[in-house]
Amino acid sequence: MQLASLTAPYSSSSLRSSQIYAILVATADESDNRSASIISLCILALSSGFTSAAMSYDLDTSPRKRRNNPEWYGYIPNESLKRTAVLSLLILNSGQLLIARSLATCMLLNLGDNIFLIIYLVELFCYLGYKLIRKDFTYWVAIDGGFVEVRLEESVAPSRVAQ
Repeated sequence: MQLASLTAPYSSSSLRSSQIYAILVATADESDNRSASIISLCILALSSGFTSAAMSYDLDTSPRKRRNNPEWYGYIPNESLKRTAVLSLLILNSGQLLIARSLATCMLLNLGDNIFLIIYLVELFCYLGYKLIRKDFTYWVAIDGGFVEVRLEESVAPSRVAQ
């Protein structure tokens, strides 16, 4: 089976598809690209983990957010050594979660396209159902020159226009 034909329908410029491609190359019989794919996979995991961790870190260390909602924000301590440790662990945790998700996607793709599609759609509908039940569903509709935010709260109606 050709590797390019296996990943062609799922290729895009996103990090996740790059990780899936790196995993598929690393597990293929092509020994020339195997070590490069593993190194690439580690770099992708750390860079995407850093992006996720940096967003969490910035939100949690915001003085305004800590002051307004101290029960929710403030899990990162004020000491610099402890902050570095928490940031490092956040990077590793986010990266390993993305790799685990990419490995699961690769395993499902190896089982067959239909199984992958069914499980993906079930997961998506569960997520959307959860958001609808909690009345936390937000959808951005593109309109000339801006977006309309449609939010499900007590009633379904456009809440505001962002430009």
